[in-house]
Amino acid sequence: MKYIVVTLAFVILAFPVFADEEEGDLSFVGPRFGAQPGSVEDPNEFFVATFTFGVWQKDVDSISSKFLEYRDIPNGGVMPFFRLNGKKGDLRYDLIGHDITQKDQRYFGLLEGKNWKVDIDYVGVPHSFGNGGKSILTPVSELDGTEWRLSDTLQESFQESIEALPSRNYSTVLPIVQPTLDSQPADIDIKLQRNRTKVGFSLLPGEGNFDIGVTYFHERRTGDRTNHGTAFGFNNVIETTDPIRYITQDFNVRATMKSDWGVVFGGFNVNDFSDKYDTFAWDNPFRAVDSTDGRAYLGPYTTVNGPATGLLSLPPSNEAWNINGGTTLTFGPRTRLTADLQFGQWKQNQQPFIPWTTNTAILTPSGEEATTAALPATQLDGKIDVLAINGYFTSKLTDDFRLNARYRFYDNDNKTQRTRFEEGYVRYDAVWEEIPRITVPFGFSSNLFDVYGTYDLGRLAALEVGYKHNKISRTFRETEHTTENTFRAAADFRFGGGALVRALYEFGSRDFDHYDGIEGEHHSFLESGPPANQTTLRRYDQAKRDRNRFGGRFQWTPDSGIVSFAASYFWNKDDYDDSPVECVVESEFCPGGEQRPLGLMEAVYKTFSLDVDVSPSELYTLYGFYSREDISDFQTGRQSGGSLVFDPASNWSSNVDDKVNTIGAGANVTLVPTKVFLDIFYRYQKVDGNNAMEAGTNLRPDGAEDIPDFDDTQINFFSTQVRYKFAQFWSLGVGGFYENYKIVDSQTGQVLNYMPGSFFINANNGDYGAWVGWVNLTRSF
Repeated sequence: MKYIVVTLAFVILAFPVFADEEEGDLSFVGPRFGAQPGSVEDPNEFFVATFTFGVWQKDVDSISSKFLEYRDIPNGGVMPFFRLNGKKGDLRYDLIGHDITQKDQRYFGLLEGKNWKVDIDYVGVPHSFGNGGKSILTPVSELDGTEWRLSDTLQESFQESIEALPSRNYSTVLPIVQPTLDSQPADIDIKLQRNRTKVGFSLLPGEGNFDIGVTYFHERRTGDRTNHGTAFGFNNVIETTDPIRYITQDFNVRATMKSDWGVVFGGFNVNDFSDKYDTFAWDNPFRAVDSTDGRAYLGPYTTVNGPATGLLSLPPSNEAWNINGGTTLTFGPRTRLTADLQFGQWKQNQQPFIPWTTNTAILTPSGEEATTAALPATQLDGKIDVLAINGYFTSKLTDDFRLNARYRFYDNDNKTQRTRFEEGYVRYDAVWEEIPRITVPFGFSSNLFDVYGTYDLGRLAALEVGYKHNKISRTFRETEHTTENTFRAAADFRFGGGALVRALYEFGSRDFDHYDGIEGEHHSFLESGPPANQTTLRRYDQAKRDRNRFGGRFQWTPDSGIVSFAASYFWNKDDYDDSPVECVVESEFCPGGEQRPLGLMEAVYKTFSLDVDVSPSELYTLYGFYSREDISDFQTGRQSGGSLVFDPASNWSSNVDDKVNTIGAGANVTLVPTKVFLDIFYRYQKVDGNNAMEAGTNLRPDGAEDIPDFDDTQINFFSTQVRYKFAQFWSLGVGGFYENYKIVDSQTGQVLNYMPGSFFINANNGDYGAWVGWVNLTRSF
């Protein structure tokens, strides 16, 4: 029985659609799972327990990581579920476990007395990013993975062979590295495990007028993820994994006092993030001896010079604290005011800076070896002060009209000291650039005001009208501040017979008083020079934009309760201003000093959905759903080299359009009342993407080719289970599911070697087909 799982568990976190109807939700509200009639009604003492045991079997036709990307399905004996729930005197307890010992195991616990409560929750979250990858480099140690190396002999051989080539191109360089690539084992699995624990303690919960609580959160992340920072230039890129050994801790104390006039609350929070590793090191496959060359970023074609090794900083350890307090005041039965204040600080100063470079051939302008020369600072001494003020007011001014208003101010004040690099910096570990630079501590603040009123027209309709104003101020950016005003209106129509329609419309417009295309980059230079970035670019978070959104939802639930039907449609469109802007820099290709802006020009999201539920009798329920999503965006850009280009013949554009269709149906049938039940479910989803490209004649004289294989995926999922309650406290279930996934995407295609100076891990996260089946046995008492 290759495709059948013998599982004594039906409640599987990864497949909520299979959940046994006896489980219900997991809130701590009382006994379930076969409790004796009347046990819930006993307010003094009860005890209910449920245990599910079993074995699973799965069969997958590929090594793709996608099947187990966020779940764990072992073969063999398992314990997918248990619960112990009871009350004795003033003591109340509840313990729930899912998928015991698995990577996605979950536990929820509650212990409660008359004036205190302790709750615990633990969740395991696996992340599988890719299986069976390979690399031209080899990790030095499997325990930490902070060094990826190539043997000195191979490095020397590659360097000598490439230096001896009369011309360097794909066909001449590839044969040099191909034998090593072919011989490497496909044994790199990129995966990460997150284990999250939260413990809370409350004193006097729900008793009297004063509560105090303490919460502790702990998350450990171990494993690897792909690292895109290991490069020696545009052509010489080596994809590696980033070693993850993170611990995040959060400690919170809170207190609340209640009275007839309202509530006062306050708290203190401390957060700490710790990374076990500071740096990551890797070898350059094409260089065994350090050398310096300003063209090294184009290697190994233009030159084979450059560094022999690279060094990268990993995410630094940091900490933060926050103090908060506020109140909710009631003014009679119709008016309520809530206000709170939060302030805190983020700090990062634990990790020392890495040296200027790994390249021993590079000297500073003052003649020192750059690998050991003193840096302007040894650590960041990062510091950001944060402040948040929130207020909310609501009042029922008449029996039919309610006014609501809210205000939020958030300030991110970056007080990190700016570090000056007076002599310049090292680019790609290859060459010293005598361009003085300075670090930029970005910050921002946001003011949001929202007011809206609701008016009840009686039995047939209700109206809502609102206005929102948002102003964001930024430091060291292209704009000092942007403002956005949004107007909205909504209406509910009640037609009787269980029919309800809700419609809404929003219009918002964002603007700025001035946009300086070179302001952002100039803040990082000590001496002004010609701009390096496109001056006509309008960054999407600051650009002028009009936003339109409208839609509606229809719901029909007749009094008979047999049928429930819902349909909705929403349309969202962001239009970015394409009026001519200043080129800033004079150019023969910028007549009149103006051009159309570059950047995101349009973004559209449309969605339509249908849901129907039919329950002709208590013995069976049928349901189905369909949704359609259209997601598109249009953006423009311009290809430039070392000097800024304004020639429209170097322009390109991309129009990405994704169409997503999802359809599904299911049935829950009682074959024999109170004894035999059948559950069936099917779901199909298809994503059809396309990227329509255009390019100027400077880029492609014959024009650009579209990319039809763009995020194209489809998934088929079918499950079924028969449950048999053969005794008062025993139930048996037999079931299984089939899942098939396919992806065709040029961006994530299986590419091991490119140009061929770039090396990719090429881990498998593509197509798969899988069967899982089970038999479950549940005992409740």
